Amino acid sequence: MKNAIACILILLLVMLIVLPGCQNDNNSEADSETLFQVSTLNALMLGDYDGIITVDKLLQCGDTGLGTFDTLDGEMIVLGGVVYQAKADGSVIKPAGSVTVPFAAVTHFEPDVSLQLENISDIEALKSALTNPVSKNPNILYMATLTGDFDNVHVRSVYAQQKPYKPLAEVAQSQKEFEYENISGTLVALYCPDYVSGINLSGWHIHFISSDGSKGGHLLDVAIKSADAQIDITSAYKIVLPETQSFASLQLANDMQSATAKVEGKK
Repeated sequence: MKNAIACILILLLVMLIVLPGCQNDNNSEADSETLFQVSTLNALMLGDYDGIITVDKLLQCGDTGLGTFDTLDGEMIVLGGVVYQAKADGSVIKPAGSVTVPFAAVTHFEPDVSLQLENISDIEALKSALTNPVSKNPNILYMATLTGDFDNVHVRSVYAQQKPYKPLAEVAQSQKEFEYENISGTLVALYCPDYVSGINLSGWHIHFISSDGSKGGHLLDVAIKSADAQIDITSAYKIVLPETQSFASLQLANDMQSATAKVEGKK
């Protein structure tokens, strides 16, 4: 029954939101209320790492968000219209506009809610603090940025993969982890409702980029001294899906929440 419900949700969403790109109209206000997504989380979990749109095209769809790159080559942070690629060797680069993207979610960021956070002890306390402002309507999407000073930031990244691709749960076993102390920077966080599970990650998904753009990755844990949090309420959802044979062959309705939870955390 769970798989059948998941199938129905995916089909309904696809019928409503599959599109060739981001430029359906010139209404910038509407664009600011839209989350644009490339592919689905379950496709990434199953090893579909081939990019389908370019970084340049992604930036037409949004200036803030997160994702990954062709062949799963590092973690993506999009902030202020700049794309950062946090690689598994600990370096961060700004990829060429021609680099392709297999999975990402971005929006034209216009904050609706502001709050100050202080003395946040760990990532669970952070998620709780962020969830309070969205609790009035947990059934829509939210993008958040948190800029400030951090006692500790624990992040990860993964190396580029080669075909035949292994599922993400296997790749994550060899993820590279980095810890940074007394560092300033920005967290980019996306909240998706529970019913989106499999299409994207339900709850909060968070990436980090340092103020100087030299350090970043997928957030595993954090301790915050103080941060200015801005939250963008996002009620529209658009997805572009791969038209590839590899994507067509995937069993996307399978329940992968357990495997996803392992990928999201520390080794």
